[in-house]
Amino acid sequence: MMDERGATGFQDTPVGAEVFTSDGDRIGTVKESQQGSFKIDAAMQPDYWLPASTVASTAVNRITLSFPNDQLVNYKNDEPLVA
Repeated sequence: MMDERGATGFQDTPVGAEVFTSDGDRIGTVKESQQGSFKIDAAMQPDYWLPASTVASTAVNRITLSFPNDQLVNYKNDEPLVA
């Protein structure tokens, strides 16, 4: 079952959920979640934060982002967003 919450209903990102870009590329798993942001545990590279507003949809243990992989660099942050 898919939940099309987007940013407005996105409260608690499940730790361990797999994260995919809109074009289907797996970028890692959720390592940590804070209000407004979640941390990606990315293989073979430093972890980074993404804004919760980038979530297009969620399903059981899966998050799909609203942008393709080639735009990921535009959304990565070293620190969580401050609400």
